Amino acid sequence: MEEAKKVSSLENSQTENSQNQTIKDFSAHHRQKAFRIVMLSLITLIFALGFTYYQNVKLESQNSRLRQDFGGRAKLTPTPTINPTANWKTYTNNEFGFTLKYPANWVVGDFSAEPDPKIYFAPTKTNITFNPFGNTTKLVVAPHGFGSEPPSGRILSDGTPFAKFLTIKTIPPSWRKVGFVYGSVEVKNLSTTCERNGEIVKSGCDIFGGERLIYHGSVDTSTWRIIDQILSTFKFLN
Repeated sequence: MEEAKKVSSLENSQTENSQNQTIKDFSAHHRQKAFRIVMLSLITLIFALGFTYYQNVKLESQNSRLRQDFGGRAKLTPTPTINPTANWKTYTNNEFGFTLKYPANWVVGDFSAEPDPKIYFAPTKTNITFNPFGNTTKLVVAPHGFGSEPPSGRILSDGTPFAKFLTIKTIPPSWRKVGFVYGSVEVKNLSTTCERNGEIVKSGCDIFGGERLIYHGSVDTSTWRIIDQILSTFKFLN
């Protein structure tokens, strides 16, 4: 009876050992499988990173060759500057030794042979008036002046310029000291007021006594730019 118990106990022990061994084998197999998966994933990641690095290096090398190939030949072309006076006409007066450019569709009133010489440049003939300081669009060259000194410049009450006097430091022998070049643009709805110390003077306007003439109205700014551009082309021949 005791021998039968021993045999049964031995068989149970062997069975348990066999089961434990099976569990150990399964656990080891599972660990090996997991290890292989991790290693395979790691190798795949390393390969992907290496391939990406290789592609970046290859692309940079190609870009470098392109820069070397075209860097020496590539030149930046500057944007051409448009000269607004490129298609204008040129007026030259040898007697009074000056030249300037004016729009091709403008007219010239040349009175340089008169005792009181003047040369007018204007959009139309009607803009050429006896008074060079009248409210019309024109440019006047007066080598001998006009009997009165021209205004140095005129601006509207809002600060917009509508007339400009070109200062001449050195004049040629054919000019007089009172000679001038004066350009103006027509002021629409022109009106004036006289002020002294910020207050309006209702009667008269003593400019030499400290009073100031204020101009009101509006001008065509594009036409004013043309006047300014004509003045910029004026120069003496010598």
